[in-house]
Amino acid sequence: MYYFHKLIAITLYFTLFIHNPHNAYDRISIKTTDELPDNDIFKELPKNFTFSSVAGGRGISFALNPDGTFTGSYEDLELGAAGEGYANGTIYVCTFEGQFSAPKPIHDALYSTKLEYFHPQEIPGGEYYQDDVRYIYSAPVGFEDGDTFLIYLPGCPLEKIPESFFSLSSINPEIRKTLPFGYYGMYNIREMRGFTGIAENSPWNKQYSYHYQNNSSQLWPRNSMIDLTFWPEKGPSSIDLSFLWSEDNQTEFFASDSKGTGDYSITLKFQEDYQSVFVSVKSQSGYDLRPWGGTVDGMLKAEFHVE
Repeated sequence: MYYFHKLIAITLYFTLFIHNPHNAYDRISIKTTDELPDNDIFKELPKNFTFSSVAGGRGISFALNPDGTFTGSYEDLELGAAGEGYANGTIYVCTFEGQFSAPKPIHDALYSTKLEYFHPQEIPGGEYYQDDVRYIYSAPVGFEDGDTFLIYLPGCPLEKIPESFFSLSSINPEIRKTLPFGYYGMYNIREMRGFTGIAENSPWNKQYSYHYQNNSSQLWPRNSMIDLTFWPEKGPSSIDLSFLWSEDNQTEFFASDSKGTGDYSITLKFQEDYQSVFVSVKSQSGYDLRPWGGTVDGMLKAEFHVE
C-alpha cells in the first residue's frame, strides 16, 4: 500500500490601505501562504535607522537586529522653552526598546510588519536639570502611535512611497523612479513618519577626494544628485559640477559648470566595496585641467578615495 503525502497550501488574502503621495489611499492585496519560506528580510536591512529634522532640532535613531528586536534613543531640542535654571532650553529625551513581527511581503521590494511591543526605558513626564538644560522624558516621534510599519527595499517604486517619507531624505521622486540601491526605509503608516537606513556597502553618506600636488577635487554622491568640485591650492573652487543620478546602473553623466568654464562629460566607475571610484572628465570647451593632473585640452582620469 502506498501513501502519498501531499502538501496543501492555504492561501490568504487581506487588504492594506497605504497612503500615497496624492493624499489618497492605495488598496494593496497582500498574499500569504504556509508554503512561504522563513523571512530573513531583517537580516538584509542595515543595522541603523534614523529620523531627523534639522529645523526642529529633532533626532531619533534605532539599531535593528536580525530577529526584529531593536533599541534606540530620541532627542528633541527646544531652545525657546527656557526659564530659570534651564537658560539653554529644554530637551525631550527617551531611550527605548521594542520588536517588530516577521515581515509579510506586499511585492518584491515592499513588506509590512507589526510593532509587537514598544517599551520606553523612562517614565514619560519625568525631568531633570543639567548644564542649564531641562531634560524631559517623552514618547519618541515615529513610535508614539505605532502599529503597522512598511519596509521599503532598494528597487521599490517611488510611487508606492508616501511623499512625507521623501522629506527625510535627498531622494527626488521627480528624478528617480525607484528607491536607490543600498537605501532602505521603514514607515509608520498611522503616524505618517519614516526612518531611513543606508547600507555600508554603498556610496551614500560618503565623500570621495583626489589630490594632485597642492590642488584637490571632491566627489559627493547623493541619492538623486552628484556634486564634483575642483579646488586650487587656495581660494574658492575653480569648477563646480552638479549632475542628476537617475538610475542605479548609470555611469555616464553630463554637467554645466556653475563657475562658467563650460560643459563637461563625466564617467564614474565605483569599485565593488565603494571605497574608491574611477573618474573620467572631459571638458567640452577644452578647459585646462593640468592643475589637477589632467591635460591642457581638458581631459582627466583619476581615482578618488573615501575621505
